Amino acid sequence: MAQSMSVEDRSSTFTIATTEDDTDADIPADTVSDVFANARCRAVLKYLRSRDSAVELDELATAVAATEFGTDSDEVPEDRYERVLVSLHHTHLPKLADASIVSVDRTDGVRVTRNTAAFEALA
Repeated sequence: MAQSMSVEDRSSTFTIATTEDDTDADIPADTVSDVFANARCRAVLKYLRSRDSAVELDELATAVAATEFGTDSDEVPEDRYERVLVSLHHTHLPKLADASIVSVDRTDGVRVTRNTAAFEALA
């Protein structure tokens, strides 16, 4: 399933994108509650859903850090960016992948699934 990805610097080429080939899957309510109870997971999904094309991991980490820090993306402190990047890689993206909300693939990147059942919880 999820493979490791580099989180060494802001020049990461790991991408996050939506995909047309994902199908709806039943996700237990407690799993959805657990995932969406986390503010960082919600920020990730909100940002990804607002994008029409691929998003690099560093862009996602910067956007999430900006949301959390209450600032513009270009004003995110480096230490905040690094903490968000590492937590996305080690915690939040794997949790979202396990819940079938995103798919993670080292070659193809991370994709938001078209699992509308999961996203109904955001409404």
